[in-house]
Amino acid sequence: MDEAITTFNCTLCDRPFTHVGNSDEHIVPNSIGGRRKIRSFICVNCNSRTGETWDAEIWRQFCHVALMHGVERERGDVPAVPVKTASGRQLKLLPNGNLTPQRISFEKVPNPQGQGFRISAAVRTMDEAEKMVKSMAAKYPELDVQEVLSQVQSNSEFLDSPLTFGVGFGGPLGGRSMVKTAVAMALNAGVRPSACDRALPYLLSENEDPPYGLFYLRDLVSPRPAGYTPQIVSVRGDSSSGYLWGYVEYFGLARIVVPLSDRYEGEAFSSTYAFNPANGKELDIRVDLSFSDEEIERIKMNEAYTDEQYSAVANSSFGIVYFRSVRRQYKKAFEGAAEYAASKLGISYGEAIPPAQATKFAEYMMEKLGPLFVHMSANGIPIMEAMRIDEAD
Repeated sequence: MDEAITTFNCTLCDRPFTHVGNSDEHIVPNSIGGRRKIRSFICVNCNSRTGETWDAEIWRQFCHVALMHGVERERGDVPAVPVKTASGRQLKLLPNGNLTPQRISFEKVPNPQGQGFRISAAVRTMDEAEKMVKSMAAKYPELDVQEVLSQVQSNSEFLDSPLTFGVGFGGPLGGRSMVKTAVAMALNAGVRPSACDRALPYLLSENEDPPYGLFYLRDLVSPRPAGYTPQIVSVRGDSSSGYLWGYVEYFGLARIVVPLSDRYEGEAFSSTYAFNPANGKELDIRVDLSFSDEEIERIKMNEAYTDEQYSAVANSSFGIVYFRSVRRQYKKAFEGAAEYAASKLGISYGEAIPPAQATKFAEYMMEKLGPLFVHMSANGIPIMEAMRIDEAD
């Protein structure tokens, strides 16, 4: 392995950094929680180009899972993404895991009690409610804005139809992003990008076949967290076999092995960057990149998995993501119920509850939480699992 290496040209366009500008490149894309960066890897222009194409595809492929799991970016806000239920209802999945209508609804109907009319509207935020009421007041001056806003209520409802979305990864854009991540990690460990001679052509030419293979024959990660799905990139150099290996895993679902080189002559080494995407905290995780001859052949042919092995991994990983989403929703509902109960009793949210009012406080809490518990029970969601707070952020 090279020591204290310095690169002078961009890995992708081969132009000198002195002419095109150096850049801080996230090893794992910022969009899915990556924080660690590497310099002297790609230039400013290539950073921008691959970020808007390759890395943007990674977000497109994993955005639904990311918002259900919870992801915190080092830079920029996490956007809401559109989702659809099996019955065709259009919603938005928010960064906090909640769902909201994609569009506000507005209905003007005759007043059944006589003169005038009644307006029924559903908005997503109080800001939207205020803008709508003020707009109406401009047309109907007799409307009392403050009185209308005082009657606005926050309501929770539960889906009567499941969300539908697919998760696929790789492809010409996403695959190149993941291979770029492996090459960047190799540079972070002290290996020149030019030494990644089996992977680099794929990044430089649109006509090259993918050098990586899916890997689900066995779990390469130890210890594997139980309460969240980490992002992982690992590299290992072994001069005795000549292999320089890369491994990239996102949300437990996408797991690829990249033969970066089969002519590696440097020192033996292993380096891993793993973190919880919900908070960016780095993890002490070991990735076993020692492969048998049979496994190597299956990796090269992209046959290092069976449908049953992939399904087992997908079900396990998505199960973790799903229950994280459930716990986040319960946590928010619990906080909302506590705030409601406190307001009904005239005490400040977070203030100690007077013993004489404890029973009433619990009743007000259940007034809000009761429908949630009924919904969870009817849909087979373990309530005690939802109430867990360990590793739920």
